[in-house]
Amino acid sequence: MGIVSGGGQAEKLRIHERLCLRIPPGMSFEDAAAVPEAFLTAYDALFLRGGLRPGEVVLLHAAGSGVGTAAAAMATVAGARVVALARSPDKRRRLEAMGVHRVLDPATPNVAEAIRMTSGAKASALAIDLIGAAAWALNLDVLALRGRLVLVGTMGGAKVEADLGAIMRKRLTVVGTVLRSRPIEEKIELVQSFSRTMLPLLAAGRLHPVVDRVVPLEDAAIAHEAMERNENFGKIVLKIS
Repeated sequence: MGIVSGGGQAEKLRIHERLCLRIPPGMSFEDAAAVPEAFLTAYDALFLRGGLRPGEVVLLHAAGSGVGTAAAAMATVAGARVVALARSPDKRRRLEAMGVHRVLDPATPNVAEAIRMTSGAKASALAIDLIGAAAWALNLDVLALRGRLVLVGTMGGAKVEADLGAIMRKRLTVVGTVLRSRPIEEKIELVQSFSRTMLPLLAAGRLHPVVDRVVPLEDAAIAHEAMERNENFGKIVLKIS
């Protein structure tokens, strides 16, 4: 299994050998296909960009997505307390079943207060944001002093009107990250770091990829339509006949 720079929905592809990860014994190809993109993105955001430490509170936006479920699993196994946001009642139930510390609906009135009450005295040390502009104000509100915000996606817009004073008063760190456009040397470093730290946990069964459904490659359009309707919890996998 490995990470590609695009064109992954194909019968054959070519990647650098050091961007490959050995599939753990007993893991199916379908589960393996759900690992690299989601887990490497989440691992980079949580630990390499976000500096997550045991005991900290991490806020996850779009927690029912492929990256979100991977981040929830890794943060939990690393000893962090996860506060997950998801709009779908079904996704919230499934996140709770994963053992997430607290799951909230971001559309709930006073959600910032609910996040602060859940976080307690520690508040949210880290926020992993796949939403972007729509979540900007909430992130600044609930992050603790010296908190970190890692921007992973812009599904809710890419442009914000920023209160620089709030960032300065809380001494916040705002970090952006993307994998696709990185030099291959940086991607190799990420893959090798993940291989040393998280791949053994996948092999031991302490981490599991979340597969929403497996769809034949010839029905890829159906899979894309399901994603556009925000139906999936975790990853949708395409299978070659």
